[in-house]
Amino acid sequence: KVISDEFSPMSQYPVNLFLNGEYQGVYTIGEDHEVKDGRIKLEKNNGTPDTSYLLEIGGYEDGDKMGKTAFSSEFMRFCSIEYPEDNELTQAQSNFIIDYCKRADAAVKSLNGYEEYIDVDSAIDWFISTELFYNLESCFRRSCFVTKEAGGKLKLGPIWDYDLAMGNLYNDFGQYESWASLTQAYGYIDANWFSYLLYDDAFVSRLRDKWNSVKDELLDVSLNCIDKMGETLSSSAEYNFEVWNTLGTRAVAPQPKSITELKTYEDSVRYIRDFVEKRWKWIDKTLCGQ
Repeated sequence: KVISDEFSPMSQYPVNLFLNGEYQGVYTIGEDHEVKDGRIKLEKNNGTPDTSYLLEIGGYEDGDKMGKTAFSSEFMRFCSIEYPEDNELTQAQSNFIIDYCKRADAAVKSLNGYEEYIDVDSAIDWFISTELFYNLESCFRRSCFVTKEAGGKLKLGPIWDYDLAMGNLYNDFGQYESWASLTQAYGYIDANWFSYLLYDDAFVSRLRDKWNSVKDELLDVSLNCIDKMGETLSSSAEYNFEVWNTLGTRAVAPQPKSITELKTYEDSVRYIRDFVEKRWKWIDKTLCGQ
């Protein structure tokens, strides 16, 4: 049973789940990332090496073949080729996109000509979206999606997978006055594109301009969404925690003390709201000196 369709633009819905007539708690149901109408829109595979691609950094799975359906470059580690799909993907296409990504990495590392390979505006939008919520996946660990249209550049997005955001992982060490993209929480990841772009004056200037143009609306929309979702779920939350006694405890192993100490649903909502406000202020001060 869908609790509310008010949040449908997110393509995710909170639901009360019943299994064989028994209540199982509150879950989220959402659309998966796929290349199709209404989801990730890319032109159809044209059969040439320079076709449309969907890549997932950290998406390597059993069954993938390195050099064909997956690859690693200096910054895009264990990257899977999600589109074209395996049954359509040719070796020539794999070779093309692997080489393209390696050249993109090299251009970023040298800060010389990276605009030829990367859509900078998409990188900035993605960076702001992930950093506001301190999403630790943004260090290019996993669930970082990249698209490329035929003849186009690499674009970061869509954003995905925020379970390790907003302080929900113990090994971020509570250091939220820093860039999540530069985290050292994962020892095998020591650098990504932003390890270099954030030291490029031209990139930072464009990042600052975009932040200033969206920051007020971004904060308002985020806090309003938290408030509305908190209110929408309040009645269901009461029944959910009768099924899942997770308040004030470590529900899953990676949760830090700041999360496990939250005793009520209202405390949890307030925590998320405060986290976003503090994070917004830190980003604004860091980028704008205010």
